[in-house]
Amino acid sequence: MKRNKYNNKKCYWDGYKFDSVKERDYYINLKHQSSKLHGFTLVVKPIFELIPKFKWENRGIRRATIQPDFLLIHPVQLDGTWIYEVQDVKGFDKKSQKFRTTEKFDLQWKLLKFYAYTGELCTYFIDDQEIFVNRLARWRFNLV
Repeated sequence: MKRNKYNNKKCYWDGYKFDSVKERDYYINLKHQSSKLHGFTLVVKPIFELIPKFKWENRGIRRATIQPDFLLIHPVQLDGTWIYEVQDVKGFDKKSQKFRTTEKFDLQWKLLKFYAYTGELCTYFIDDQEIFVNRLARWRFNLV
């Protein structure tokens, strides 16, 4: 079996395919927390559309998406807002004290944050089903 450049080993759990054992273990921990007392909804591998498909000079341009590992939807807060927490599991380089990310991921992550900040991030997809985000949502973004 060929390993990727970060030496991760893909694995399966609960019908989901995870990119690493660390990601799978994090999922198990989140699932345990959501079923106990924290009361959030756990969405695995949601797809956020950053740029929709469009035509340019009679050529079709594909849409640009990002698929973070997890989306945690916390119930309505006292002020009436929902909290959407996007989490992506990354390896951590102890030498440079930074998460191991690619330039492509960094750009996608910045675009996702920008659209959430401007209020334009209003949908995500699960199994090609479009799900709308509450307009009063607050967003959090974490690399773990």
